[in-house]
Amino acid sequence: MANETQAQTLDETLNKTDLGHVINENKKPIMIAGVILILAIIAVSIYKNQSNQKANELLNEAYKFQSSVITPFVEGDVQSDATVKSLLNIKSEILGNPNLVPAVLEAAAKLENEGKTAEATQVLQMWLNEFNAGSQLYLFIATKLAPMYEDAGNADKAIEVYESLVAANYEVLQGKMYLELGRLYLAKGNNEKATTFLNHVVENHESTEYAKYARLYLQQIKK
Repeated sequence: MANETQAQTLDETLNKTDLGHVINENKKPIMIAGVILILAIIAVSIYKNQSNQKANELLNEAYKFQSSVITPFVEGDVQSDATVKSLLNIKSEILGNPNLVPAVLEAAAKLENEGKTAEATQVLQMWLNEFNAGSQLYLFIATKLAPMYEDAGNADKAIEVYESLVAANYEVLQGKMYLELGRLYLAKGNNEKATTFLNHVVENHESTEYAKYARLYLQQIKK
């Protein structure tokens, strides 16, 4: 009886104002909405906790791969063939992990020094594909990969990488990218494209060393 009286008193109090009347008339929907909100907060909290756990697991996997595969190779304790196999068969969960990029670049450089440039480019291309053009990690990998392609005798792939960098419109190293494209197209005998890229260097990066080299290549074309 006391509970019923309290409920009636609450209803009467709420009905004394317009807002109270609205609340009183919609108590059930409001209570349901409150329950849904609480459940949503709990769900978000669980999701964040699981996401953090997953991130920690991937971080541990990346560290394990670096310490068991890359570091021993760089330090000379493991042969390159075994390392290449591991790099090319890396778990998809950690392929593209930003924490591993510096180590992968170091391993690729060592592979190139050992005369395994083709394998190094294959590894770096795998990693390049994991990042969007325009990101810093794409820039880091691409600027290492393009010269390797050229050293491996694959000028077309080098051009492809440099053109992806130009299309991404990076502010840094822009003069160098255009110069490299001009030089590579000149070597292929495509004077028209070479001139376009070299002129861009002269016109937009006049005070740099790149412009000086671009002028030399342009003089070569004119001859």
